[in-house]
Amino acid sequence: MSSALNNCSRHQACKFLFDCFLNHDFNWLPILIGGWSLSVYILHFAWKNLAMIAVQYQNYLVAYFVTVMAVSLAVCYKRGPPSDSRSHDIAQWTLQAISLLVIYASSQVDEVSVGVIALLVFHQLTRSWLWSLLFRMFGFIWRKVVPPKRRLLTMEEYEKEGQETTKRELQRLREYCRSPEADVWKITSRVHDPRRSATAHRARKGYHSASREDD
Repeated sequence: MSSALNNCSRHQACKFLFDCFLNHDFNWLPILIGGWSLSVYILHFAWKNLAMIAVQYQNYLVAYFVTVMAVSLAVCYKRGPPSDSRSHDIAQWTLQAISLLVIYASSQVDEVSVGVIALLVFHQLTRSWLWSLLFRMFGFIWRKVVPPKRRLLTMEEYEKEGQETTKRELQRLREYCRSPEADVWKITSRVHDPRRSATAHRARKGYHSASREDD
């Protein structure tokens, strides 16, 4: 483990020196590719031997985690928890990644662990719209299979609805007749009782007041 860390630190130091002293026109692409390839190889080697390293250096790992947790708790206690949304996202993603690693290491059958991880990731990515889509589909099918019963209006509700609708439509008709777009002669030629229509047009209290004036 220490040799891998030493190699990684040497590689980063060499890369920093190359970036500082070499000309910018120099073909740095092979160095970059080779350096990242070496880093990926070191990480792959450390991941393959993670179990052996954890067994051999168990005390160091426990001490490292305890120290990091104590320092983190002290910093959070002194400065308070993070308040911005990005810090919350980073903490959430870190906990989710650790949970996935624990799930993968908790089973001896890799297929089961990978399947559970895939289901959790799929649920996390689609939970914002998948469940709403399923509920909408279920509601549509339910309404088609079991349609809701229609409630009939009572006589009082029917009369009230008729009065409100008549008053609203007469008001719309008055507004249209007062607008410059209305053709007065055309409207008058189509009504059966022009006098009553004119009275209703001039009325301010609705259809009933116009009817009382005619009576």
